[in-house]
Amino acid sequence: MRDEYMLKLKLREGAFNIAQALSNQTSKAAKEKLQEARAEQRDLLEDLCDIEDELETKLGVFKVHINGGSSGEREGEGTNLMTPLLCRTGGSGTCWQQW
Repeated sequence: MRDEYMLKLKLREGAFNIAQALSNQTSKAAKEKLQEARAEQRDLLEDLCDIEDELETKLGVFKVHINGGSSGEREGEGTNLMTPLLCRTGGSGTCWQQW
Protein backbone atom coordinates (compact mmCIF):
# COMPACT_ATOMS: atom_id res chain seq x y z
CA MET A 1 0.00 0.00 0.00
CA ARG A 2 2.90 2.33 0.78
CA ASP A 3 4.44 1.78 -2.66
CA GLU A 4 1.11 2.47 -4.36
CA TYR A 5 0.69 5.66 -2.33
CA MET A 6 4.22 6.88 -3.12
CA LEU A 7 3.74 6.12 -6.83
CA LYS A 8 0.46 8.06 -6.96
CA LEU A 9 2.08 10.92 -5.06
CA LYS A 10 4.90 11.15 -7.63
CA LEU A 11 2.44 10.90 -10.51
CA ARG A 12 0.36 13.72 -9.01
CA GLU A 13 3.50 15.83 -8.65
CA GLY A 14 4.34 15.13 -12.31
CA ALA A 15 0.82 16.09 -13.41
CA PHE A 16 1.14 19.30 -11.37
CA ASN A 17 4.47 20.12 -13.05
CA ILE A 18 3.00 19.49 -16.50
CA ALA A 19 -0.01 21.69 -15.70
CA GLN A 20 2.27 24.42 -14.42
CA ALA A 21 4.41 24.27 -17.58
CA LEU A 22 1.35 24.43 -19.84
CA SER A 23 -0.49 27.16 -17.92
CA ASN A 24 1.19 29.97 -19.89
CA GLN A 25 0.64 28.39 -23.31
CA THR A 26 -2.06 29.81 -25.54
CA SER A 27 -2.44 27.17 -28.25
CA LYS A 28 -5.55 25.02 -28.38
CA ALA A 29 -3.50 21.82 -28.08
CA ALA A 30 -1.72 23.14 -24.98
CA LYS A 31 -5.05 24.09 -23.38
CA GLU A 32 -6.39 20.59 -24.03
CA LYS A 33 -3.27 19.05 -22.50
CA LEU A 34 -3.61 21.40 -19.53
CA GLN A 35 -7.19 20.22 -18.96
CA GLU A 36 -6.01 16.60 -19.16
CA ALA A 37 -3.21 17.26 -16.65
CA ARG A 38 -5.62 18.94 -14.22
CA ALA A 39 -8.10 16.07 -14.56
CA GLU A 40 -5.26 13.61 -13.87
CA GLN A 41 -4.30 15.65 -10.78
CA ARG A 42 -7.87 15.40 -9.46
CA ASP A 43 -8.06 11.67 -10.14
CA LEU A 44 -4.74 11.02 -8.42
CA LEU A 45 -5.75 13.15 -5.44
CA GLU A 46 -8.95 11.12 -5.10
CA ASP A 47 -6.88 7.92 -5.24
CA LEU A 48 -4.57 9.27 -2.52
CA CYS A 49 -7.56 10.17 -0.34
CA ASP A 50 -8.99 6.68 -0.87
CA ILE A 51 -5.71 5.12 0.28
CA GLU A 52 -5.64 7.43 3.30
CA ASP A 53 -9.22 6.46 4.14
CA GLU A 54 -8.33 2.78 3.89
CA LEU A 55 -5.32 3.29 6.16
CA GLU A 56 -7.42 5.26 8.62
CA THR A 57 -9.93 2.42 8.70
CA LYS A 58 -7.19 -0.12 9.37
CA LEU A 59 -5.03 1.94 11.73
CA GLY A 60 -7.39 4.48 13.29
CA VAL A 61 -7.07 8.26 13.42
CA PHE A 62 -3.90 10.02 14.48
CA LYS A 63 -4.55 13.26 16.39
CA VAL A 64 -2.02 15.76 17.69
CA HIS A 65 -2.86 17.94 20.67
CA ILE A 66 -0.88 21.13 21.14
CA ASN A 67 -0.41 22.58 24.58
CA GLY A 68 0.29 26.30 24.20
CA GLY A 69 1.33 28.07 21.00
CA SER A 70 4.94 28.65 20.02
CA SER A 71 4.10 31.56 17.72
CA GLY A 72 2.54 33.69 20.42
CA GLU A 73 -1.01 32.75 19.47
CA ARG A 74 -3.37 32.03 22.33
CA GLU A 75 -4.59 28.55 21.47
CA GLY A 76 -6.39 26.54 24.06
CA GLU A 77 -4.94 23.42 25.57
CA GLY A 78 -5.54 20.37 23.40
CA THR A 79 -6.25 22.34 20.22
CA ASN A 80 -6.97 20.17 17.17
CA LEU A 81 -5.53 21.44 13.91
CA MET A 82 -7.67 20.81 10.85
CA THR A 83 -6.22 20.94 7.34
CA PRO A 84 -8.56 20.90 4.34
CA LEU A 85 -7.80 18.51 1.49
CA LEU A 86 -9.56 18.39 -1.83
CA CYS A 87 -10.94 14.91 -2.26
CA ARG A 88 -14.12 13.12 -3.10
CA THR A 89 -16.76 13.33 -0.39
CA GLY A 90 -20.54 13.26 -0.47
CA GLY A 91 -20.78 16.21 -2.84
CA SER A 92 -18.99 18.86 -0.78
CA GLY A 93 -15.72 18.44 -2.69
CA THR A 94 -13.63 18.94 0.44
CA CYS A 95 -12.64 16.51 3.15
CA TRP A 96 -10.72 17.41 6.28
CA GLN A 97 -7.45 15.85 7.36
CA GLN A 98 -7.20 16.16 11.09
CA TRP A 99 -3.71 17.05 12.36
